[in-house]
Amino acid sequence: MTKGTTSLLLLACFAAAAGAVACKRPNAGYALSPWDATAMSSCDQHGPLARTCTECNGGDVKACLAVAHEYESRHDLSRGYRDLNTAASFFGRACELNYIPACVLLGNHYSVVRPEPPARQDAIKVRDASCAEAAVACSKKDALACRIEGMCLSDEWLTRKGPPDYPKAITALTSACDLGDAIGCARLGWLHAASGKDESALTQAFAAYQKACDLELAEGCVGVAAYLQHGLGTPADPDKARALASEWCARGSLDACHAETGHYTALWALLADDAATKTWTPPDAKRLAALDLQVAWSQGIGRTGFCVEPTGAVDKITTLDSVGDPAVDQVLRDTIKAWKFPRRPSTPICVTHEHNFVFAVRPWLFRSYYIVTNQWVTARGGVTMLDHDWQRPARNR
Repeated sequence: MTKGTTSLLLLACFAAAAGAVACKRPNAGYALSPWDATAMSSCDQHGPLARTCTECNGGDVKACLAVAHEYESRHDLSRGYRDLNTAASFFGRACELNYIPACVLLGNHYSVVRPEPPARQDAIKVRDASCAEAAVACSKKDALACRIEGMCLSDEWLTRKGPPDYPKAITALTSACDLGDAIGCARLGWLHAASGKDESALTQAFAAYQKACDLELAEGCVGVAAYLQHGLGTPADPDKARALASEWCARGSLDACHAETGHYTALWALLADDAATKTWTPPDAKRLAALDLQVAWSQGIGRTGFCVEPTGAVDKITTLDSVGDPAVDQVLRDTIKAWKFPRRPSTPICVTHEHNFVFAVRPWLFRSYYIVTNQWVTARGGVTMLDHDWQRPARNR
């Protein structure tokens, strides 16, 4: 990430209502971090995408977006951090080339993964400032921009300035879906279920997930399986649900493999409301600090399955994917045990909670202690940010 001057230039363009046209200057916008920029310079690591990567580095925005979309598709299956980060990097290069809607995605990514608070604050400013340009591009039938506008209007972002606008978000995501953006369809399905309060909302959610599935998105097909399993917005068909989950698990979808055990991420949307969110406390920071955490031990992302009864009680808590440290897995299970769900399901449902542990890595510090600097939980997952504890010395062991 560059110093604040680069993002201030972009912000100045918006403040002057100049729009993207006035910002058509090389590197006048937000920039990739030095680490990500260095990684972007070598395209051989991308295999068959190497030629497209080279075209992207040569200034072809469409090539950047093509590679980013490919890594989004891989992340749809793997749910792995590497694919997500690579997609964000190529969106970041598109942002540098002044495709401003992509700056929303890069800014949102860096608002979580960058260790320095000023860098995160800078990322949030650019993310928020770029939303207006996403809306303009959506009005010109840009499918990705419509998806991004929907995110701007509805995502549970850290430090969101204003309240979400679900009706406008649904309009934007409907446009994204109609224009062929599969992830936009899946997000539309989630938002219909989360914001709607009646059966018609579930019918619309199922239809959106079905469109995403028809576009070969694993998240969409697993969402369809969840609704078929429980008869939500469509007649129940458990056999078809199991077959769909098994098919996509065999194709490499981690979420589909969890669905085979009865845990569906898409059902989280049925539990989300303001009253519930307030009870979803993140892991105990003191307890995590006492575990003497090491970044080398962590897979970064842990997934915990649990069920919610019609009474709102949490039951059957289990680790689906370990963080890499059994003690941290136990902290996550104990954390979920205390959550409440006022928006009670009519029948028991089981979901997956994904929690991301983001370590600040500074190579010149050898095995230093880590402490929690910030953390939060939403229906889409949790984040715990950890940085070096400057009050305790580094270790040599």
